[in-house]
Amino acid sequence: MKKRIIVSLFAIMTMSLSFALTGCFGSGGSGGSSDGTGKEPSITYTSISTASELQAIANQGGNYKLANNIDISGSSWSPIAGFTGLLEGDNYEIQGLTISGNNANSGLFSTLKGTVQNLKITSVNITGTGDAGTAGAICGTNEGTIKNVTASGTITAPYYENVGGIAGKSSATLTSCVNNITVSGYDNVGGIVGKIEGISTTAFSANTNNANISGNANVGGVLGVVAISNTGWSSWTISITNNTNTGAVSGSDNNVGGIGGSIVGNAPSSYTHAISLSSNSNSGVINGKDNTGGIIGYGSYVTEITASTNSADISGNNYVGGYIGRSDNTTIKIATNNNTITGRGYVGGIAGYAGAIDNCTNNGRVNSTAVIVESSDSCAYVGGVAGYAVSATKCTNNTDITVSHAGQYVGGVIGYLAGVSSSTVDTCKNFGAITGGGKVGGVVGALAITNTGWSTWNIVVTDCDNEGTVNGSENSVAGIIGYAVGNAPSSYTHSITFSSCNNKGIVNGKDYTAGIVGYGNYVSEITASTNTANITGSNYTGGYAGYSNGTSVKIATNNNTITGRAYVGGIAGYIGMVENCTNNGDIISTGVVVESSTSCAYVGGITGYGTGAYKCVNNAAINVTSNGIYVAGIIGYVNTSSSTRIEQNTNVGGISASSYVGGIVGSMVITNTGWSTWTVKVENNENTGTINGSGQYVAGIVGYAQGNHPSSYTHSINFSNNNNTANIDASNYVGGIVGYGDYVDKTSAVWTSNTNTGTISGSNKGPLYGYLK
Repeated sequence: MKKRIIVSLFAIMTMSLSFALTGCFGSGGSGGSSDGTGKEPSITYTSISTASELQAIANQGGNYKLANNIDISGSSWSPIAGFTGLLEGDNYEIQGLTISGNNANSGLFSTLKGTVQNLKITSVNITGTGDAGTAGAICGTNEGTIKNVTASGTITAPYYENVGGIAGKSSATLTSCVNNITVSGYDNVGGIVGKIEGISTTAFSANTNNANISGNANVGGVLGVVAISNTGWSSWTISITNNTNTGAVSGSDNNVGGIGGSIVGNAPSSYTHAISLSSNSNSGVINGKDNTGGIIGYGSYVTEITASTNSADISGNNYVGGYIGRSDNTTIKIATNNNTITGRGYVGGIAGYAGAIDNCTNNGRVNSTAVIVESSDSCAYVGGVAGYAVSATKCTNNTDITVSHAGQYVGGVIGYLAGVSSSTVDTCKNFGAITGGGKVGGVVGALAITNTGWSTWNIVVTDCDNEGTVNGSENSVAGIIGYAVGNAPSSYTHSITFSSCNNKGIVNGKDYTAGIVGYGNYVSEITASTNTANITGSNYTGGYAGYSNGTSVKIATNNNTITGRAYVGGIAGYIGMVENCTNNGDIISTGVVVESSTSCAYVGGITGYGTGAYKCVNNAAINVTSNGIYVAGIIGYVNTSSSTRIEQNTNVGGISASSYVGGIVGSMVITNTGWSTWTVKVENNENTGTINGSGQYVAGIVGYAQGNHPSSYTHSINFSNNNNTANIDASNYVGGIVGYGDYVDKTSAVWTSNTNTGTISGSNKGPLYGYLK
């Protein structure tokens, strides 16, 4: 017998507010609006106490309420069709839902267009035998509202798409549900819902999955896939908040996540659209292939993930992360990983591949099991925080990162940072040992601006620190960034700058190895940074920069041993202008490079190769035993420009080398210019270190100085107010100031300002110069 009952005013107010927000009353609902007294009118329910009464609400509207637990286990259930009303469970149970076969929509309801709330459904047993079905404990398809529902049992549909513990697929509201059903399906499989589709705005929140979820692709602990595939809305926002997964999630194919397997949108760029995730948590172990993550496996049009947590191990193939497998342009904020993240390529403690990373920390192991081949290169893309990102702010890695297979792009914080016009690498720190192949950095493996339409860009790397040992078996290895390059037309305003960065970790690599940046292009300057560790490489090795063409280094000191083959310096191997730099460390050259059949060393206390030096000091002995040329206390080889300055530099250390040797500069050459007028000044420099050269072109200030221009040009190299107090010894062209000079100002008034008090030994020698052409 059906009974009519009246609910309390509190329940009335709660449900009425919910219905008003969601607009999900069925056509037969009798709820009303306020009568002006501040009280809500009561709702009249039809009571349900038997399985047959429950079945009878098919194709009905109106409001129904369970009066007791109902057992429907007697036979295979026929899903309720056409329901548009409200079913209030009143926290009673529906027990023993059993469905088998190949059904289009399997569940308590087939397609739900009304509201189901405050209900428990237990001992669910749904078995899908074909491949055409959609299945969930409450419904196959949800077009209404499901709220505060708890389900337990088993759903097994190995060939179904759209399988969920609560609903197979949904285009409406689904909140505050708990799933304890073990769910297995094919594609689009989730603990709460298999697929969310086609909605311009929704709240998907406060749902929990506690059961194991398995499938092929698009598998998630809470939801399998969100697909906004075809829209005419000028604005849409999808919010996924406060959801929890504790169950193990496994996918035999791609797109597997603790909260969502795949979350994608599609809209013209002129539209306002966003998918956001916040305050979600995963503690279930996640296993998949490509695009596997603790929060989401794959994302598109996902704007950000904030204040979420993963506390489980994650393993997959390519694009694997503690929070995101792959989600282009997604910002991740306030995230910490303490677990083991294992993948092949594009692997990170927080993300395999994402956008900006902000306030994120990695404390867990990050494992790369193999390389991926891109453009014939073996690549790893592995970072303690992210394998690939576009920006990193206030991020920290505390764990060793080891890539044993020699893959490229490995960093303590970011493996590969694809710079955009707003990119920064700010206040990032690494404390773990970092080991990889090439393009390896304590903070970032590689920073690259590869394709831009911006007329102005400036990428800032600031306040970054590395304290871990960095080892690279190939080229471009550094304490901060192994490889930093830009690409833009010369008419553009563009630069990469390093400031206030500090390296304390020993760095070992091959070519392009340094404390701050291994290889740089479009790097404008390195300022107020420090290196306090030994650096060992091959060609292009320096305390701050290995190779960074045109870059100025300001306010830098090296106190450590810098060891390389050729192009070696206490501050840089190959650089632009150096200012206010000091070297107190040993500089060791282990060999030569052969250029135009000539054995060259390019070794300097400050830099092996540069464009100028101002107020620099070398206090260490420079000893090159390889017979390579171009060796000096400050710069081994200066390739001058019209604005070159060799001013107020001091060398104190003794120097022993072959030819083209100087206390300040080994060789200075103006090779090819378009300037009609130029004057290079060499002034106010001092050498007090003994210099021994086994060959020619040796001097206290500049061993060899030469220009090259048409005679109609106005040009000169001017030496003034330089001083040498040390003994100089070589075989030929030996001078206290210059060994050999061409295009050098010979004016006696200029030369009288230079002084020498050291003994000069060799052929073609002089107290000030050996020979001026």
